[in-house]
Amino acid sequence: MRVISGKRGGMNLYSPRGHKIRPTEDRVKEAIFNTLYHIPKSSVCLDLFAGSGGVGIEFISRGSEKVAFSEIDRNYVDTIEQNLAKTEFQDYAQVYHGDFRRNLQNMSRHGLLFDYVFIDPPYRKEEFYYESLELLKELSLVHDETIIILEADRDLEFERVPFFELQKTREYSRKKRVYYGKIAA
Repeated sequence: MRVISGKRGGMNLYSPRGHKIRPTEDRVKEAIFNTLYHIPKSSVCLDLFAGSGGVGIEFISRGSEKVAFSEIDRNYVDTIEQNLAKTEFQDYAQVYHGDFRRNLQNMSRHGLLFDYVFIDPPYRKEEFYYESLELLKELSLVHDETIIILEADRDLEFERVPFFELQKTREYSRKKRVYYGKIAA
């Protein structure tokens, strides 16, 4: 696992040993960021279910001003912190350790408003996608121009999400990315 591009492009990142982590593959990260094109320097991002933090670190490397990482597993939180130290991105990051619901509530209390959100919950936790989207809207953590990226198994079908507009879906091998944007009235 490595940083693809930007300030730390090519730098290898740590991954927790002995854990069943499914880091976003380099080619998938590259496809995500090619779709997003330019990441504005003032952007604030959320890496929900962050794992070892590879996607959030990619956002920072490409210019994001701040990234919030949410992760429940202490070993993964330690790995995120190691990766932030290795890349010297600590000043651009806030790591939230705990259940994603509580973390999102804490982010709301801190007044965070995200321009980009990446959601890739643990394997076979499909309900977390919908619950995350509901909380993002309910807690006012997103705005009309926020781009939300879901990474999911290719066979997972998403029901219509009433408060976000589906922008596009991209499928590849066993995975797919689903992009939402524009909060519906």
